[in-house]
Amino acid sequence: MNEDQLLKTAKEIQAVSLAAEKRAKNKWDNIGKPIDGLGLFEDMFIRIAGIKDDENFSLKNKYIAVMCSDNGVVAEGVSQTDSSVTAIVAGNMAKGTSSVCLMSRCSGTKVIPYDVGMLKDVNGVEKHKAVYGTGNICAENAMSRSDTVKTIAEGIKIADRLYRNGCDIAGIGEMGIGNTTTSAAVCAVLADCNAETATGHGAGISDEGYLRKIDAVKRAVEFHKPDKNDVIGVLSSVGGGDIAALTGFIIGCAKNKIPVVLDGVITIVAALAAVGLNPNIKDYVIASHKGKEPACGLLLDKLGLKPVIYADMALGEGTGAAMLMSLINNADAVYSNNITFENINVGKYTDYGNK
Repeated sequence: MNEDQLLKTAKEIQAVSLAAEKRAKNKWDNIGKPIDGLGLFEDMFIRIAGIKDDENFSLKNKYIAVMCSDNGVVAEGVSQTDSSVTAIVAGNMAKGTSSVCLMSRCSGTKVIPYDVGMLKDVNGVEKHKAVYGTGNICAENAMSRSDTVKTIAEGIKIADRLYRNGCDIAGIGEMGIGNTTTSAAVCAVLADCNAETATGHGAGISDEGYLRKIDAVKRAVEFHKPDKNDVIGVLSSVGGGDIAALTGFIIGCAKNKIPVVLDGVITIVAALAAVGLNPNIKDYVIASHKGKEPACGLLLDKLGLKPVIYADMALGEGTGAAMLMSLINNADAVYSNNITFENINVGKYTDYGNK
């Protein structure tokens, strides 16, 4: 897939079905419970109906795709650990022993890690990479433009494969030491904010390290001066393999009418990038939680998304998406069983429009 084909794929994604959303709203209102009694979960299911153009959808087959990539910006001392941790955690995901895997078992969700730019190959982790680690964004491009396009295209291919495997809903996660620095740089450009607003402590760093991290984001943006209207250029200059692949995966899911559950700041940045290629994509993504990273709130507001979990999480891997999958099962038990007021011999509630 070349750049023109990639942009065409993104631009062809259509708006979600408002007619299906209306039918899903009617279905909720006929279930034996107070109107809007499940709050944001009702809104979520209404949106899923619009995505699938069918109010009687299934959410049985759930997946979380975790994009793993190494980032050259770790050379700037922006992380507490080195890049070797990326491979270790990716390997644990392949074995089913990482945090996201343990949490996902509670909802019957399958976790699949993908190597989209790690420095070393890891047994059990599928390779979908154009590069072995990215460049240090403070001094060079993260990736060439062509490798960025290839990485985004790999994300689309992964989504296409999950669609063929019967995926009903997909969560996303990431693993890559240094990626809260690259995501902060992408955020600073696409959300047009300063480095202090975009940058958090990531997986944990000293105050001195935090100042280095902010400085690295400032220097990277100043060095490249990326154009926020050129999403591929932004990802090429200050992004990373994981962010690019996540962007592609979101595009691929939207193409295949699969709702995408976001995790923390890195996945939200990727969603903003995808939406930059086609605003319709915004309605295909679902927020799971508002993480600890300071940019989360800003980015979610930019996307018009309301998370349902406020737990100050900063674990990554897709753990927020995994947690939401369990809650989705709870809501689906009500929605899919569809016990109506007539079933329970109770008069239907009146909707006074005061949600």
